[in-house]
Amino acid sequence: MAGTPVGLYLYTSWNLNPAEGTGVAVAMRHLSAALEAGASKFLFITENYRFGNFALFLLKRIYSNGKVALRFWLSRETCTLMGVDFDGCILPGRVRYILNLRSNFMRIKDQEKGWLYLVAWLEAFLQRLACKRAAIIVTATRETRQAVASDYGVPLEKIVVIPNGIDAFWKNLPVRSLPPEPRILSVASLYPRKGILYLLQALIILKKRNIPFYYTHVGGGLLFAELQEKVRAMGLSSQVEFTGPVSDRRVLANYYLQARIFCHPCLHEDFGNVLLEAMSAGCPVVAFDNSGARELIRPGWGILVEDRNIESLAAALERLLLDDALCEAMGRQGKEEVQRYSWEESALAFQSVLLASELPSAKPKR
Repeated sequence: MAGTPVGLYLYTSWNLNPAEGTGVAVAMRHLSAALEAGASKFLFITENYRFGNFALFLLKRIYSNGKVALRFWLSRETCTLMGVDFDGCILPGRVRYILNLRSNFMRIKDQEKGWLYLVAWLEAFLQRLACKRAAIIVTATRETRQAVASDYGVPLEKIVVIPNGIDAFWKNLPVRSLPPEPRILSVASLYPRKGILYLLQALIILKKRNIPFYYTHVGGGLLFAELQEKVRAMGLSSQVEFTGPVSDRRVLANYYLQARIFCHPCLHEDFGNVLLEAMSAGCPVVAFDNSGARELIRPGWGILVEDRNIESLAAALERLLLDDALCEAMGRQGKEEVQRYSWEESALAFQSVLLASELPSAKPKR
């Protein structure tokens, strides 16, 4: 961080390895690349900590925030800084602070239990400080905008919506024929909020009904070993595969292209980049009706089911597994829909927020 002040900073203590940092890493990598392409001069500050233990990861983030705050307290620099989630919450007042809120921890904590709840509670506390401190808050969906205003007591006019984008790699995936194998795919880091246990329970229902299927999950995380053990206990080992994390997006794209259905049983997701990736590959989407999925998925290209309702989840999967025409139609429409999301447009909107006092909004074209 040493050197000549640049006046504009992007800061995150989040992990920017896509295999570990999840959708936040994808969003920040594309945003910084698009800003660079637009000739915006800025400095990207990141520690790129590894996850490991969630509690330790949070302590590292807090430590990182302390270092960054001290740097700006000592430098006396007047500048603009955009932080992620709660990063930058204790900056000096002379720094114009923009909060890029990718995850609403007030809602996330209600989906966790035990020590994970305590970690999320502390994250929500820090995020409240960040929301109060920020001049502008950016969310990725209108749903999150409303929730943040309500949860943290900030005025709606302080919050601007800038949806995530998707890049040419995903938009240019080939138009596929319907995969012959009845494969269900999910992609997520494995911790409780992602709801994979609900999906496994829905698969038990499909098995009892003699509905043919295979299921692949891409992603590692806290529950990796535990969920593999549950698969064995449920008698699903011959039909279920957990691949672990995949960092090469060409490999990831191949998983999408080979899947009949993409299932995202997340209990809270403030956007959900994986939904756009699946749609770009022509996968119809099945998800719980909440948060980001509610905003991104429409009946033409997916099915939303009642939150945590395993019977409804199994019924939606069964419907798509047995109806080739519906799968193909939803896949085609989803692939068309995803074309309206653009990192370039999102970056222009972020650039306006960072460099001006207005509150622009990047809205995908319909």
